[in-house]
Amino acid sequence: MPARKPRVRIPRTPEGLLTLTERLCARHEADAAASPLAGLDMARLKANGTQARAEHGRASELRKKAEQCTELRDRALGIASARTEEGTALFTVLAARDVLLGLHKGREHRLGDWGFEVDASPRAKVKPAAKP
Repeated sequence: MPARKPRVRIPRTPEGLLTLTERLCARHEADAAASPLAGLDMARLKANGTQARAEHGRASELRKKAEQCTELRDRALGIASARTEEGTALFTVLAARDVLLGLHKGREHRLGDWGFEVDASPRAKVKPAAKP
């Protein structure tokens, strides 16, 4: 019975492929002229790996910055917590809606002039869940 051909896995994640690239280049450089990879463009591989490592680090920093900016945005809008906090955009928008609803009682569609989306269609009835 013939022996099974082993599978050589190539990482598909950025970190895994970066690590493998760096290891290949290090081994190639350590073997110098005796490297079996001398026929490949290892200088290009190293340059690609160096650039990819730098961009990977930059992307990680930007991801952290994006998370911070998103948190600050959500706090300012008032959508960061389950409670409506006074001083947030949501608090003031809700107050404006309530004031305008009071001023335009019976003519609620006029809130559309203020940028609100007004839905005058009747609410759908909620059907109770069927019992098995």
